[in-house]
Amino acid sequence: MSHSPKARIRFARCVRIMCPARRVVGVYAIVGGILIHLTLGNLYSFGNMMTYMVSYMHQRVDPTITYANILWVNSITTMAQGFFMVLGGLLEKQAGPQLTCLLGCSILSVSYVLELFHTLCLL
Repeated sequence: MSHSPKARIRFARCVRIMCPARRVVGVYAIVGGILIHLTLGNLYSFGNMMTYMVSYMHQRVDPTITYANILWVNSITTMAQGFFMVLGGLLEKQAGPQLTCLLGCSILSVSYVLELFHTLCLL
């Protein structure tokens, strides 16, 4: 029984996709996407965490802290994101998307580590 040329081409594509080297590249792409989402997703989940942060800071840091105080953090973060998007676009044209993404995620991750040390020094 002979298969049509289209069926053979489709089968050849499926074999190429199932190649182990391509699977590894696909896994790297998925893991990279998850890490980028975890790194950059904090801005979009800030509203959900704000209730807990205000409650914690009200009890343990300063009883006069309100939602209005914490809302400034989200507002400034959103403004900074808009400003740095322009710089990121310019950097991406010069250095390429991979280096730009690596640099941006590294800066954000280092800032979290520095914030952790700052918080531990205050305790």
